[in-house]
Amino acid sequence: MVVKKRKEIQVTALTICHQDLETLRTLADVERENLASLLLHCVQLSDGVSQIRYVKQIVPLLEKADKNGMCDPTIRSCLDILAGIYLSLSLKNPLKKVLASSLNCLPEFFLTEAIQSFTSRLQGELNTTDLYSYRKVIDNISSCMENFKLGITSINNLLENVLHFLQKSLIEITEENSP
Repeated sequence: MVVKKRKEIQVTALTICHQDLETLRTLADVERENLASLLLHCVQLSDGVSQIRYVKQIVPLLEKADKNGMCDPTIRSCLDILAGIYLSLSLKNPLKKVLASSLNCLPEFFLTEAIQSFTSRLQGELNTTDLYSYRKVIDNISSCMENFKLGITSINNLLENVLHFLQKSLIEITEENSP
């Protein structure tokens, strides 16, 4: 009889910068029913597996919000924070895949705002001059291209900048590694 060892999945909890945390606190409603409240509660959890459940609630919540026909400033800010969260997660973190999968189902009404947020945040990443951050940016470019509609559109919007970054990073990494 062979006993298979059950592999435990490691999910590192997501975190956000202080400024984004303050934005969520400001935008969260008293009834705890808006997207900002959901994200605030999610980032306050220290367990990545629990956070996955909250990430999966994003789209159903936005589908309800879509019925009023407005993309209000609260949702805009939250979409921007979600873009930052996605780009901050490591390539192997299951939360990254869950977030991409959820955002692939984003109601059509919010796509323009979400694309603007992802494009803006990705542009910020491409502007890095820190050689030691290049790997993370390259991983983010790669993850945006993997079955992630918002990511692919953002990459296409920034294609010239992405190619320039990749060229620059290859040159600088080669120079760093040469004797």
